[in-house]
Amino acid sequence: MRMFGIGVDLMAVMITFVISIGVILGKKNSLNKYFLLMLLLNALTLLADIGTLTFMGDTAALVLLQVSLIMQLSFTFLGVAVFSFYIDVVLSEKKGARPMYRIVPFVIVFILIVLCVTSLETGLLFQIDANANVKYDNYFWIVELLGCFIVIFDVARVVKSQIMKKISAITAVDIYIFVAIPMIMLVIQELLGGSLSLFYAATTVAFLVYYISINTHQNYNMMNESVEAVKAQTELVLSQIQPHFVFNTLTTIKYLCSTNPHLAIEAVTRFAKYLRRNLDTISNENLVRFKDELEHTKNYLWLEQLRFGKNLKVEYSIDCDNFYVPALSLQPIVENAVKHGITKKTGGGLITINVRELDECYRITVSDDGVGFDKQERSKEHHIGIPDVRMRMSQLNGSTLHVQSAIGVGTSVVYEIIKDE
Repeated sequence: MRMFGIGVDLMAVMITFVISIGVILGKKNSLNKYFLLMLLLNALTLLADIGTLTFMGDTAALVLLQVSLIMQLSFTFLGVAVFSFYIDVVLSEKKGARPMYRIVPFVIVFILIVLCVTSLETGLLFQIDANANVKYDNYFWIVELLGCFIVIFDVARVVKSQIMKKISAITAVDIYIFVAIPMIMLVIQELLGGSLSLFYAATTVAFLVYYISINTHQNYNMMNESVEAVKAQTELVLSQIQPHFVFNTLTTIKYLCSTNPHLAIEAVTRFAKYLRRNLDTISNENLVRFKDELEHTKNYLWLEQLRFGKNLKVEYSIDCDNFYVPALSLQPIVENAVKHGITKKTGGGLITINVRELDECYRITVSDDGVGFDKQERSKEHHIGIPDVRMRMSQLNGSTLHVQSAIGVGTSVVYEIIKDE
């Protein structure tokens, strides 16, 4: 029976090691940090249990048996304590704002470890006889009950958060299953008697099931987010190919064919590049060089200047263009400046594009001296399409986009592209 327990523990250690490698190679966040710590404690518990089973019955290794048993139980209780920290992170509860009652699980764990150590002398929880056999005392069930109380306490917090819709039902169910597997085995183990090897094996299986489950959900969510991102990008591209702009550009080219054929050819070339760039963006989820984004914007402005003539003036002040931005992050803002600022102003106006390299970021400023708008009118800001570009800037690496505008003065849009590897 001891060899069977050792074999089960070794298999569980291998499974724990494989899961740990997956967690280490995954995302670096506080959730995975505590999950990895629980896995470490689980592995140490299993190794200590192997030691307990190995030294059991060997009177020459009585001290080693005592040490292994204390470590086995202590790591078990510490794993329960770290589980509480893990639940804190799942529920997004700040460590610094812990209510007093949530200290109780950690106080209980400390008391349980002290009781385990003192039981070497008192025999309160277990006894190791002269033949190096371990016998759990009648009071050991109280220790198991207190450990279960901590876990149930944490599960109750999950239930409360699920009812209040602070966490998703899927996340809650994952935790319920993670807890249920070892709890059921603990009851079976209590009825069968013997060592805790089956309980530890069940705990490892729970880790495996939980790890597979959360990664399946994460991959599913990532796939959905990818689909939504492609859909949003497609909608953005289609929104940029405005029917009025296409119609007006073609009309202008038609007129030039008879009055200035060479300019018409240039217009067709630039218009084709403009359309090609927009369509390519649908299938391109990668960042693009700002130099290319600027070139795309220049093609758009050239076509608009062909239409509006001297009423649309453009100035560039570019210090650097060797960095990366999301596709279609400049041209839509410039188009807003043309449509909602310059063309609505009698006599037209000036659009200025400035790029400066700072210590921590690249600053892009798109300003116009058009009609401007009231900053309090949030619906107007949404109308000019800024939220989409701002969101994609933030998703890039926390880069920002700010808008300043005043009626009769004009509008200024400032990007701060954080420097990043």
